[in-house]
Amino acid sequence: MDVARRTVDPVQMRSRLVEATVSCLVEFGYARTTTLRVQQRAGVSRGALLHHFPSKPDMFVAAVRSVAEQQSVRMR
Repeated sequence: MDVARRTVDPVQMRSRLVEATVSCLVEFGYARTTTLRVQQRAGVSRGALLHHFPSKPDMFVAAVRSVAEQQSVRMR
């Protein structure tokens, strides 16, 4: 019996999670942005979230870096 496996691009998954984190931070603020909210917004499993971001601070650092990189590109 063949088991179908989903192939998920890890770069795309991480990007989706970072975008969801930024979106939640804008909408809910730091205190009310939870890993569960980000997980739901990104439409991913808990395991996928924890695979890419083992802690809430890791998730926030990635989001801040992403926004900083986008701003840097726009300024150039």
